[in-house]
Amino acid sequence: MQDPEPSSRTRSASTSSDQRENKKNNIRINESTKTLGKWELDPRQVALIEKSNLISLKDIGVTHIDCSLLRAFIGKWCKVTNTSWLTVGEMTPTLYDVWHILRILVIGKPVTGIRPKDYKAFIIEFLGNYHIGDKLNRLKHTWLRAKFEQLPKKPTKIKLLQHTRAYLLYLVGTTIFADTSQDSTLTSYLQLFGDLDEAEKYAWGATTLTFLYGSLSKIVDGDTHFSGSTTLLQRWIYEHFPALSSKPTTITIEMPRASKWKKQPRDLVTI
Repeated sequence: MQDPEPSSRTRSASTSSDQRENKKNNIRINESTKTLGKWELDPRQVALIEKSNLISLKDIGVTHIDCSLLRAFIGKWCKVTNTSWLTVGEMTPTLYDVWHILRILVIGKPVTGIRPKDYKAFIIEFLGNYHIGDKLNRLKHTWLRAKFEQLPKKPTKIKLLQHTRAYLLYLVGTTIFADTSQDSTLTSYLQLFGDLDEAEKYAWGATTLTFLYGSLSKIVDGDTHFSGSTTLLQRWIYEHFPALSSKPTTITIEMPRASKWKKQPRDLVTI
């Protein structure tokens, strides 16, 4: 006797499951820290970046992205509860984790702004220059580096601020606010660096966590781009599942805990 053929409902469920698995395996990581170290900063710029309370993102530097580990974790995410359903129970990154792993503020002013009405005037106000011919609602990373990577030998105070703002926009656009474009950042973020004395008051960490939750939920819905801080999620996994991490290095208590792990590839793992 031949086995009965699977019902259409069974075949449909199997196909849907296969499609979800394929999407999970094809997730693209949007965070890109590989060029951060190539941007040479003047000590005066570093002092301004410290004022913004984002210096730790620069200090963490280049991160090896363990795609296999991230795919395994993302496959366990539930957007209803914003938690990962693991065999040990439900777990999720918290504000406490953000502070200790990235060392950016989790309490303070909300990171909000308005959409510019005139992007050209807006960019000139904050950077003193703009890229002719492109859609100005986003600024290309290549343009930011070409125009602002090299600080003039004797910069005015305005030039120093403009070059530092360009770097900060590039910094958040390739780390905590990395999105699907991968090669550009929303121009509107510039307003967050108009006054660096105010920038230090923002709850960057709370926004980072919100951005990350949103990205994970989109992937559950079928998106193939993983936006936000991959460094945060991966180092959080390392913190709570040390057997999955490479050997940690010794750091001081003031340093972000993301600095504990050296750049080292890993094989496929499941959790």
